[in-house]
Amino acid sequence: MDVPHKSQWKVTADSGDPGLAIDDHYATTWRSDPSTTPWLEIDLGVVATLGGLEIYWGKQTPINYGFESSRDRKTWAHLCRTDHGEGGQEVFAFPPVATRFVRWRCANPEPLRTPEIIELNLYSPANATSVIEEGRIAALGYGPVNLPPGESITVDFGYVRFPLGAFIKWGETYGTVFSVYLSDDGAAFREVGRIATGDGDKDNFWWRSTTSRFLRLTVHEASSPEGAVVNELKLRLLNKDRMPFGQFERAARAGRGELYPQSLLGRQVYWTVVGERERPAEALFDEYGNLEPQADGPQITPLLRLGGVLHGAPASESVSQSLLEGALPLPCVTWSRLGVELRATAIAHAGEALVEYCITNRSGRRGDGALVLAVRPVQINPYWQHGGHAAIDAIVVDGRQVWVNNRMFAAFSREPEFVSVADFDNGDVIRLIEKERRQTNRSLCSLSGLLSAACEFNFSLEPGRSVAVILSSPMWDGVKPRPDINFWAIHQEVARAWREKLGPRKITVGDREVSDTVEAQTALILINATQHAFKPGPRNYDRTWIRDGSSQALALLWAGLIDEAKAYVLWYAERIYENGMVPPILNLDGSVNRGYGSDIEFDAQGQFVGIAADIYRVTRDRDFLRAVFEPVVRATRFIEELCARTIALHGPESWLHGLLAPSISHEGYGKPSYSYWDNFFA
Repeated sequence: MDVPHKSQWKVTADSGDPGLAIDDHYATTWRSDPSTTPWLEIDLGVVATLGGLEIYWGKQTPINYGFESSRDRKTWAHLCRTDHGEGGQEVFAFPPVATRFVRWRCANPEPLRTPEIIELNLYSPANATSVIEEGRIAALGYGPVNLPPGESITVDFGYVRFPLGAFIKWGETYGTVFSVYLSDDGAAFREVGRIATGDGDKDNFWWRSTTSRFLRLTVHEASSPEGAVVNELKLRLLNKDRMPFGQFERAARAGRGELYPQSLLGRQVYWTVVGERERPAEALFDEYGNLEPQADGPQITPLLRLGGVLHGAPASESVSQSLLEGALPLPCVTWSRLGVELRATAIAHAGEALVEYCITNRSGRRGDGALVLAVRPVQINPYWQHGGHAAIDAIVVDGRQVWVNNRMFAAFSREPEFVSVADFDNGDVIRLIEKERRQTNRSLCSLSGLLSAACEFNFSLEPGRSVAVILSSPMWDGVKPRPDINFWAIHQEVARAWREKLGPRKITVGDREVSDTVEAQTALILINATQHAFKPGPRNYDRTWIRDGSSQALALLWAGLIDEAKAYVLWYAERIYENGMVPPILNLDGSVNRGYGSDIEFDAQGQFVGIAADIYRVTRDRDFLRAVFEPVVRATRFIEELCARTIALHGPESWLHGLLAPSISHEGYGKPSYSYWDNFFA
């Protein structure tokens, strides 16, 4: 029997609302309670034959999990599993099995980490991902498959999809030379990756974004004459075919691209950070003047309506970006269309991201139009940098305030003349108002996750005249927006505070951009930092690495910000292990980040010792030396231990003599390897 429609399924789980995992809405998410052992069980209502399944993960995903099947809910059998969960969309296929119940369980849940399932789909053999070669479908999560030299596993996705790569977990024997190919028709295959020095365990392939229906793994040579054992072949697929973001991307490609966030068109967008020192969060401000006030949240896009038609910055005759004095973190973006200039200037103050949108008539005639500020369900970071969709399920425009998902999102210095709020319909609100103004209801709720709103502020300007609208948006909860403040008085106050903190310019060379860049990076280090920790960035890198932190501390040291550099190293020194190992990554609360690589990134040893020594060389601070001396000695002895491991394995005459033990800190390989990178710091 075929798989019944989801409306006939029943679902239970350890906690939460498990119905969200099977509701066919890719903007809703089931979350397990972190205090429980997560499980989810589906009752199809009847016995049906399954051949595969797909699971769409939210931001939290387990590494080890599996599925079981049962006809009677008493006797359970293995269906598929993985020990290498990566999130996004994960695809499994298996030999046909008749079952009524399907159970998902997490083998080793991480403490306080909540698995999030966006959607779980079960497929009959006819609709599931399949393997052309008989008997080899088990490689897609069911069990080991032996692959003789010269033979392949050819996967048929069933339709054209977006493969990003593949992961191979080998058994006792493995491929030494092997390739991955893609094909649109199953006949003509193109090689997208080859490894000629395979040494077992696991191997990874990644390639640029593309489409195909078929994927083939071919083992050319193996470690055994009998062939290689493939314990698991993981398919890495871009999950946007059904996700809300995919719908938005297709709409952008079909519409006028200048009106949409450029990441939807596959373009990398540059941005800077708007923030304050030692504050919990920052906003992003991109090259077109778009603002993302909070992490993972929607962006605000400025557009111009001229002659009744909308215009966006990407199609402008000129777009320019600048920082105050060339370096201070008060950015400005200026662009123009049809003789009308829009200048967006951003500052951070008292927990608010403040932007002044100033419209100036640069033409020789009177100009009528509107500034349009659109709230879009898209982050500034693209999906390939872990951004993408920013779900909006509820939106309300109340006078001068905008509420998103029942939270204060933004406030304006004046009330808009026109407000349009829309659900997604082959495009967001901009498609609705692209050619004419629309007045709609000012509130809307939807499970689509793709709500949007546009607020229009009319202007009528004589040549050379200007008008401005101020936007205030909280960068974290509990901040009350103040759009009525004197923007330029605050701007001057913030600029003065930054200049006092950075002091006079330390480096001047022939090329002004070089000294501008040095000073700008100094300020950005301080913005991204917490009270103790230096972060590499405001979004994806919301932790502290000693690799980055030691370089940032050195930059501040030479910029004259000695106290900040010392505080970071002293804080990190308290977290060196008893055996001298330096944790490469710390969470912002000072706890050790236990993710993959937390105990095999050995460049951390030399980086910690090096920055401690640099600070003492510059400051000659004996109190600092006394505080870090014992942790530094421990870390140095651990370096000696790492070298001893290599000698014990390979002997003193090996070309590996003197190298630290294998690690992944150099990030060049998918598994620990010897490298000169770690030794450079050690």
